[in-house]
Amino acid sequence: MERYLAIFLGVLILGSLGAFLLYVPVLPLALVVTLLLSLVLVFILGVHTGRRRIRISRGSRLVDGLRRLAESGEDLR
Repeated sequence: MERYLAIFLGVLILGSLGAFLLYVPVLPLALVVTLLLSLVLVFILGVHTGRRRIRISRGSRLVDGLRRLAESGEDLR
C-alpha cells in the first residue's frame, strides 16, 4: 500500500511540475531561480565575511595616523 502511495505522489508531483512548466515559460523561470540563488549566495558570503575579525598590526601607518587624528581632537566635518 505504501509503495503505491509513493508512486502516486511521485506521479502527482511530476505532473504538477509539468503542468506548471507548460503554463509558465522556462526562460523567465530560470532567470528568477538564478537571481534568487545569487541573492542567497551573496547573503551567505556576507555572513561568512562578517564573522571574520580584521586585525591591523600596531605598527601600521593607518593605525598611527588614526591615533594621531584622535589625539588631536580635530573634527573631520
